[in-house]
Amino acid sequence: NGIMALNSCNVHVYQNTLINSSVGFNRDGRSAVGDHFGWHPATGPDVKERIGHVFVNNILYADKDYKKPLMSLWQPAALCDSIKESPLKQMDYNVYIKDSKNNFRQLMLWSPAKEKNCQQAIELLVDMQKLFAGSSANSKVIIDKNLAIFKSKELGNYQLSNNFGKSIKALKLPLDIQKLLKLSANYSPYVGAYQPK
Repeated sequence: NGIMALNSCNVHVYQNTLINSSVGFNRDGRSAVGDHFGWHPATGPDVKERIGHVFVNNILYADKDYKKPLMSLWQPAALCDSIKESPLKQMDYNVYIKDSKNNFRQLMLWSPAKEKNCQQAIELLVDMQKLFAGSSANSKVIIDKNLAIFKSKELGNYQLSNNFGKSIKALKLPLDIQKLLKLSANYSPYVGAYQPK
């Protein structure tokens, strides 16, 4: 399970708590021109228009056994010369949590990049910030050493614990998203799927 946006534009992803799941913003070279299934690519944005995604106020958690990147931006190497722009327009106020016993180092895979196959492995937020300027200044990577991050992982209660939740910055959502989530106008911003009580 997880979130996958393929050959899309303007996908806005807010307020999720993802446990042992990945997020992907992927694009390939498939377009309506010369495609045998023209109805499929013709219903979405063309190759160079697959941009504008937002990823804000999310929690991504990996336990000791989850050995995959928590997030990936992918495009084939063949597109790297023609498409150098990130598909994301905003990415911040996210929390990436890994169990301290998890020795899988890759936090993310990022495209487009100058590395082989157009993709770069990211281990630290500062490395990602170099690839996508202005991103993740308010995000955090936490290596979980039995911290009381969630109210009860064992019982499947992934609300942030009261003390931990107060230490995490979050961005106030646009009004249309506030309405969708039935949040009052004066709510306190939070990360993850569960509003603190």
